Amino acid sequence: MIHNNFSLKPTVFVLIFIAILFVVVVGINYFFTSEMLVEKAQMDSKNDARLLISRIQSEMNPVETAVLGVKTNYSWENISTRTVKKYLKTLTDDNDQIISAHGIYFNPTSEFTGENYSVITYSAAARSGSVTESDNTFINNVVKTGLDQTGLFWSEPFLHPDAGEMAIACMTPANFILPDSMLTRGFILATLRLKWLEKLVSSGDIFSSSAILVLSKDGKPVVSSGNDYNYKDDIFTIAKTTQNAEFIELGSKMKSGKSGFMQMKNFGFKGASYVSFQPIPQTGWSVAAGIAKSELYYGLYFTSILLIIAGFVVLVLVVWLQIFNTGRIVKPIKVLTEAIKEIGSGNTHVSFPEIKSPKVLAELAGSLAAMQVDFKHQVNNPVRKPKESETQVIPGNVPVNKFRSNLFRNDFETFSANRNFDMAAIFNMADGGNGNFYDYFMVNNHTLCFCIGDATGKGLPATLFITKAITFFRTGNYFGESLSKVITGMNHQLSEQNTDSLSATFFVGILNFENYELIFCNASHPFPYLIKGGDLFEVHGTHGPALTEQPDHIYKTGKLKLDQGDKLVLFTYGIMEANNDQGDIFGKDWFEDVLRDSSNLPSGQMTAFIKKELNSFAGKTRQQKDITVIVLQAGMTQIGEA
Repeated sequence: MIHNNFSLKPTVFVLIFIAILFVVVVGINYFFTSEMLVEKAQMDSKNDARLLISRIQSEMNPVETAVLGVKTNYSWENISTRTVKKYLKTLTDDNDQIISAHGIYFNPTSEFTGENYSVITYSAAARSGSVTESDNTFINNVVKTGLDQTGLFWSEPFLHPDAGEMAIACMTPANFILPDSMLTRGFILATLRLKWLEKLVSSGDIFSSSAILVLSKDGKPVVSSGNDYNYKDDIFTIAKTTQNAEFIELGSKMKSGKSGFMQMKNFGFKGASYVSFQPIPQTGWSVAAGIAKSELYYGLYFTSILLIIAGFVVLVLVVWLQIFNTGRIVKPIKVLTEAIKEIGSGNTHVSFPEIKSPKVLAELAGSLAAMQVDFKHQVNNPVRKPKESETQVIPGNVPVNKFRSNLFRNDFETFSANRNFDMAAIFNMADGGNGNFYDYFMVNNHTLCFCIGDATGKGLPATLFITKAITFFRTGNYFGESLSKVITGMNHQLSEQNTDSLSATFFVGILNFENYELIFCNASHPFPYLIKGGDLFEVHGTHGPALTEQPDHIYKTGKLKLDQGDKLVLFTYGIMEANNDQGDIFGKDWFEDVLRDSSNLPSGQMTAFIKKELNSFAGKTRQQKDITVIVLQAGMTQIGEA
């Protein structure tokens, strides 16, 4: 085959085509496999939850049957206190998992208020076979719970005083005949140890799930894989301690007895997981089984690596073939190179070899021969061109900070007056005009639109860039388009007119005060803080790069549900990087402590408190970066105390 052109284009085109084909194949494989894996995770985790519920019921059913069997030994369900002891012993002897059995009956001359009762106990904890009168704390709690029960029920888990391990109680109301033939109310109760459940959940051979959590009616972990959680803390306390806001949603659904499926960023210290949850009807508990994404996607990652290796081998093969084909014309080029070297050394009378094929080299040889004539002329008649003088135009000083201060709104108090929210801000400009900016306006009577950003660069270019960003922000079609489309269009407009190659981190939110739903888009801006009930959470979620970094990027959005009194704190890194004359920086930990200390204050007082702490720290040290903090509170303002 004779080449008409000698260039890198064929090689580049072939490599680009193979690379695109490779990306498409890997992408299609990843997409469809991911969908199937998520479906498999949902099915497997759901089956694991059902299997665990079945195992729990299989352990509880014999206990229920035994407890109810004590009642069936008596006519009219009236139990004689004289003979109940032998049945309590039988109850514990027939099941190794039962720690103790109790007959509880009230004083017939007093009201049934959970007090004035007697207990007949047979404890198998030590297997002594002794029958004793006892007044255990766990019995007090169970009795008070059982006053409103009409049938058999299970208690919440507790620490058994005799066995020193976690247990639960199966309990049924019963009527007792006292030695004086008086009839009174009471309960038959058996305690079931929970070690079997801990072993069952920790078994790696039974379940496909990476982590399992059993939640009690009160929202406390009965048992979990690896015993990751303390039973004394409910799931909402765990969510605050671990800063896992998703646990609040999961706990609310499980505690209310719902069934469902969630994708969580962190479950059971296993990272991102796919979680199914179902209730246990007879106990009021709920089971959650989660499959870690890392374990689920292991095979997909392995396949992708194999495809990458295969793609690399194909690319190497194509390059080798291209080198082989190119070698057909290397020899004629070497001949021309030797001739050019001779000319370069001063031998302008050298003769170029005759080349007929490839055609492109034949044409090149003819061109070089013509250039040889021109070279002779240049050697004999050298000409020099004078250099042009270069001048630098230095613009005059521009009052950048004054211009920027007039650009931003500062009417927080009047703007939020008589509205169902409160806003306040801190905005300190550094010398030379850095790139912090913010803006806000009402889309309609019940919807607030706000933003905060940090542009690169300083001085007039950064100020002009910020002016355009705010202009595009204010003129977005928030009625007719989604927030994702508005920010995508804004990014495209800024990129087209970005002559100074500037960029900006950006956070924009739309808050509806009818349902307190926040729709937001984060373009690589620092995560805001959510203050809820005095607790501090980071609102994670990055939906794209900084503005103008990828002109054609399509931005996504996130959602957050707020409650009255919740605060959203937006900021730039300037406050964390503020320094004093000793070289210390304000830092993230200190900033979070200040937010916690002022969390109960209204927005205006909160920003004043933050500014006071910042000034106390920095003193008169001049800052190198702008500092911006915005506090937005949902609901009517309540006066707090510092």
